[in-house]
Amino acid sequence: TIGGATFLSDDAGVGSVRQNADFALYHAKETGRGGFVRYWAGLRSNMTRRMGAIRDLSAALREDRIEAHYQPIFRLDTREIVGLEALCRMRIGNNMVSAASFHEATADAQVATSLTARMMSLVAAD
Repeated sequence: TIGGATFLSDDAGVGSVRQNADFALYHAKETGRGGFVRYWAGLRSNMTRRMGAIRDLSAALREDRIEAHYQPIFRLDTREIVGLEALCRMRIGNNMVSAASFHEATADAQVATSLTARMMSLVAAD
């Protein structure tokens, strides 16, 4: 798996090119091993956002700020509740945020595995 970058006119120096290559390598590993990804201008912001989401979700897992919220599943013909859907929520201060706000973090296999284990544990305990 290879990530590559070339020197661009707006790069600050060798360190910037190396960092761009690292972003490309990380992206290459996420999208499929054994390939090559060349750095492009939008990759840095995408990766920075994704890495922030991974950092935030990892912290929430360490700090027990992941919660399971339940949504009933109804039969339309009888309106009988026939099950529940467990929805993952992350607590940030006094607010709860839905999984849509941190779903990018689940591209990281370790974070996704930890999140799944936490949700399974919460649901089983409930």
